[in-house]
Amino acid sequence: LHLAAGRLRAARHNLQAALGRFEELGEGWGAARARADLAWVHRDQERPDRARPLLERALVDLRAQGDHLSAADAIVKLGWLDVDRGTAAEARTRFVQALAILRNAGRRAGESEALTGLAVACQDLGRWPEARQLADQAIALARQVGDRPREVHALLALGAIEQASDHPRDARATLDMARKLARDGGLPVEEARAASGLGQLLLASGDGVGAEPMLVGALAAARRMEMPALEAEVSSALGLCLARLG
Repeated sequence: LHLAAGRLRAARHNLQAALGRFEELGEGWGAARARADLAWVHRDQERPDRARPLLERALVDLRAQGDHLSAADAIVKLGWLDVDRGTAAEARTRFVQALAILRNAGRRAGESEALTGLAVACQDLGRWPEARQLADQAIALARQVGDRPREVHALLALGAIEQASDHPRDARATLDMARKLARDGGLPVEEARAASGLGQLLLASGDGVGAEPMLVGALAAARRMEMPALEAEVSSALGLCLARLG
């Protein structure tokens, strides 16, 4: 609940406490799941040096426990860390591996997340048509199963792909949809990222008046949720916006 509400510090403390308790009880599976969840909080707070060792340990333990679906989820998370550090080819390999496991098990929501990651990796590799197709598939799957968070993730990916492939109007509509769905669904991390992207798009198009409230809101959210990279990115864009507005 803390994680969904964007209270990342509280989520981190609770997961650390849960992990310690699982370890005391010798509950290997519970400890592995707690490590994977804790790693994701560290990723949201842009601490990849803490996230990766937790995920790698979780993956080993989940495989040892025979929980291949949770292991696939950990592989997807590792893929996102690879995307974050710019190793798109390695990320793509992970997403393809996880996608096969999840698709074979009929886990369509998990399949959507893997497709989203694969879309972003393909974008980073310059494979634009494939990236867009994969993002569209991810959105459709998330909608079919009614998974709002994964739908928003896929929309954020699609918006970035559209922006990078020089389709700003499409990107603006996609990111605005992602922002509204995130707001209505109680997903503040995703809402902040969508508002940041939308604000920067508006600024690039010359609409500083429209960009300012988006960037102000994204900046406040990034500070509240302790997301330093997003905070720095939005601060820079907001400074430029205010300078243009005079």
